Amino acid sequence: WGMSDIMSLRSKGTDANSNESRPRIALELDGKVGPFKIAVRNRFEYRMKEDKDEYWRYRARAKVKFPKVGRVTPFLYEEVFYEFGDKDELNGNEAGVGAGIPLGDRLGLDVDLRCCHSRSDGQWGTGDIHLLTVFKYDF
Repeated sequence: WGMSDIMSLRSKGTDANSNESRPRIALELDGKVGPFKIAVRNRFEYRMKEDKDEYWRYRARAKVKFPKVGRVTPFLYEEVFYEFGDKDELNGNEAGVGAGIPLGDRLGLDVDLRCCHSRSDGQWGTGDIHLLTVFKYDF
């Protein structure tokens, strides 16, 4: 398990001038069940969006890594988002499938295809499909 206190700064919007700060704390528990590696992450983040009210959000993710196929480690995950404050509701979910590829002793690449659903005005959207690539470096 691990805890992290991280500050994230993001630029969003059509003009890329809408900023958001997200201090967060996370607890991650992981273990093995047979040949599978299972990790559960619980994250609380305080969202401070420019020109908007600040609020807390809870994110819970479960991830399963499968046995290696050659050098590639397949995985799948599900993450739900719960927003506290004015909305006080479950308002997002992501599910994905992907693969981790080592590029060296400390460098790796995760590639995944994810479907993201969000709730707005009480209605769930149809979902967006994203291809995500993340370089990982172990310090």
